[in-house]
Amino acid sequence: MEKSKVILVILIVLFLGSGFLAFNYYNQAQRLFQEKQTLIRENRELSKDLDRYKGENQRLISKNKKLSLRLAKIEDDLDRIEKERDEYKRRYEDIKEERESLVEELKKLKQIRVERPSPVKGEVSDEYWQDVLQKKAEFQAQVEELLSELKEKDAQVKSLKMKNEELVSKISSLENVKEELERKLNFNSRTIEILTRDLVREREDKKSILEEIRKLKGENISLGRELTLTKKMRADLERTLSKLQDEKQILERKVKDMETTLREKALEMSALQKQLSQAIFSAKEVIPEESKAVELPPIVVKPETKASLPTTTLEGKILAVNEKEKFVIIDLGSSSGIKPGNKFSVVRRGEEIGSLEVIETRQDISACDIKVTKQRLKEGDIVKFTP
Repeated sequence: MEKSKVILVILIVLFLGSGFLAFNYYNQAQRLFQEKQTLIRENRELSKDLDRYKGENQRLISKNKKLSLRLAKIEDDLDRIEKERDEYKRRYEDIKEERESLVEELKKLKQIRVERPSPVKGEVSDEYWQDVLQKKAEFQAQVEELLSELKEKDAQVKSLKMKNEELVSKISSLENVKEELERKLNFNSRTIEILTRDLVREREDKKSILEEIRKLKGENISLGRELTLTKKMRADLERTLSKLQDEKQILERKVKDMETTLREKALEMSALQKQLSQAIFSAKEVIPEESKAVELPPIVVKPETKASLPTTTLEGKILAVNEKEKFVIIDLGSSSGIKPGNKFSVVRRGEEIGSLEVIETRQDISACDIKVTKQRLKEGDIVKFTP
């Protein structure tokens, strides 16, 4: 009877648990379906954004190419203007040198004219004055020629200066245009780079979303199968429950029959007890023999022995070092007889470089506080315990 009740309770619990699991699976399937629809909508929006970014990227690339061509043309113009400026500068230097040479020649002619000795009185002749006049005419012609050349050179120098100033202003304006184009080019390059990164990230997001959708589809299929299986289990449990209810009714009838039988037996037992009590009062009193005392041997409880320390010198290694918290892990544990409070010395190349104290043990490892260190502890350092 008790066994049947336990089985009945277990089956009811199983039925309720399967119903709860089926309800959870149904809710999870609905949630996954909603997430799937949301992911599909997001995927469509991302595809639209991707197409828009692609168009923007192509437009920026074409604009960048145009700016690059314009920048190359401006750089060519700058090179050509710089060459012309260098040429004008060279011509200016040549003209300046010619002018200086003409000025020097003019000075020499004037000096020669001044230093020419005057004739001695009484020795003046017509040939002398004729020669002087001829020389003077020649010098005058040379001076006028030099002055005219000097004026021409001055005019050329002024025109070259004006052209140089124009070229300088033109170069400065072209450099400003070049800087502006470079700024635009850099801005477009950064924009293209950002758009490229966004495109790559969106493609990766799209791939991950598609992968998530595939996983959700697989999970949805598996959940559908599990839901079908759960429904079958629920139907089986309902059939089993109906059978158990029938068995329960049968057992209840048997229990009622047994209770009736037990009441009858109880009435018979009460009658027998009355007869027995009458027989006891009528019987003679019997004095029982004095029972012998039985001595039990004393129970000896052995005191709990303390964990004994290792009796031999133990040697291990440092497995890990935590310098921030100032503790290490060694490869000796409770299986070797180590317990909290034991002290170890750290040895490297035969020299003691520090001391440790055990704070916690496991079967094969122990954690130790770093008490004293002469050098920085490392993994692989030898630890020794001497009793």
